[in-house]
Amino acid sequence: MVVRWAVAALIGLWNLSTVAHAAERLRVVVHELDANGVSPQVARVVSEQLRSRLIETRRFVVPEREKMEAVVAEQSVSLSLLACSSQECAIELGRILQANKMVVGSVSLLNQTYSINTRFLDLETGAAEFSAEEKCQTADDLFLAAERLAARIAASVPQRGTVTAVSGENIIIDLGALDGVSTGMQFRVLRRVERVQGYWEEEQVALAVVTSVQPTWSRIEPQRTGLNFMRPVSIQQNDIVVGVQSITVDELPRYAFLSVYSRPVGAEVYVDNLFQGRAPESGLEVRLTPGKHTVRVSAPAHRTEERSVELRPDERRSFNATLQPRLRRIPFRMQLITGGYVQDRPANAAFRSRLENERMNGARVGFGRVYSVFMSEAGGSWTHANMPADRSFGLNEVHNLSLHAQGGISPRLGWVLPYVVFGYELSRFYFNDQNVFEGQQSLGDAGKVGNSGWYWGGGAFLGHWFHVGFRQTIGRPQTDFRSLTIGVNLAGF
Repeated sequence: MVVRWAVAALIGLWNLSTVAHAAERLRVVVHELDANGVSPQVARVVSEQLRSRLIETRRFVVPEREKMEAVVAEQSVSLSLLACSSQECAIELGRILQANKMVVGSVSLLNQTYSINTRFLDLETGAAEFSAEEKCQTADDLFLAAERLAARIAASVPQRGTVTAVSGENIIIDLGALDGVSTGMQFRVLRRVERVQGYWEEEQVALAVVTSVQPTWSRIEPQRTGLNFMRPVSIQQNDIVVGVQSITVDELPRYAFLSVYSRPVGAEVYVDNLFQGRAPESGLEVRLTPGKHTVRVSAPAHRTEERSVELRPDERRSFNATLQPRLRRIPFRMQLITGGYVQDRPANAAFRSRLENERMNGARVGFGRVYSVFMSEAGGSWTHANMPADRSFGLNEVHNLSLHAQGGISPRLGWVLPYVVFGYELSRFYFNDQNVFEGQQSLGDAGKVGNSGWYWGGGAFLGHWFHVGFRQTIGRPQTDFRSLTIGVNLAGF
């Protein structure tokens, strides 16, 4: 219960005293930067950028331009933010605005180089405490230059906050991770005292180290030194804390810029596998840290382009990516209108011996196509053989008529198109003892012998024109035969 009460009391005290944080931060006025070689509009935009970046550091209270003009108008003075050009006038303007510090300077363009020169003035003494200059090659880089100037100004001013709550050994300050505070940082604890009436001084009462950090507040612990080792350290609410550590200018970030252009317009841009956006007609500008990066540009139906680039600090470089279309692969096609000479050789020796020259000769036609690696065809054939009277039991000749349908694969190998097929045919032998017409009449149905069945075959097309093939029937013990075909593909001419 005691712990819960202490934590609740700390949070309550911190919430009630958050107004002290803004009071302890330095009030800094950014005077309009003079324009030397650039337009007044450019100088005004850079001034606004500098104000925004100083606010982001959380070190200062920076009044906006409109608010400053309103305060000046209420004071009924003849000063103007634009007309006030001398340092004395600017200091007087800052005092009217009740500021502690003021930033004055100019934006210049000389020999195609932009520069921002600034001075950080103490309005109590009128002395310049800090000066800095940033240069760049293009007007677009003025924003980055203003960002670096704000960081350098913040680096010259230690963090300054307030003790917002004290409960025993628990001491809370209103500076956190967002203010650049990290565990182990040291702070001087100061207390405002009035030794002489009307004159306030800041007296150091302790050194403290940060023990834990939250986004907007931190816990500190007093350090025991030789002077206060034996006596308790008294830290009170509303004491001032001032950091004794700050970043150095060498640690300030430096960037490089990569402008990505793509054809086609609108391609996706990835840098180090992180999506950055789509490249418009004017290009996509990506801010990167110096060093080596992998850039990938991709678009639908196009080949991805990926390259590595190495960028130096403050470098600006263009990255042009012309993506090649990823053409849809058109499958190979070939129309088939085949015709040629065919020779059948029966496998049965008895049947073969009754044929003149032991083979049948004729013609074959086919109609089909090849698509990708698949082949299909339908057609027919006619073969004929004379049968010598001394070996054919009085028969004169035999004819074979067939219709076939086949399919298979035909992988293309350059100008040669080999194929392997499997098919079925409707086939019939016609035997006669005189001629093909009279034999049908004399023998009748006895002269007709069916020979339908399966077969397999193979061959090749040479180019689109010439054709060589063979086939072997399957499962016909008495009438199996092998065929050889030589012909042409009329569709190839």
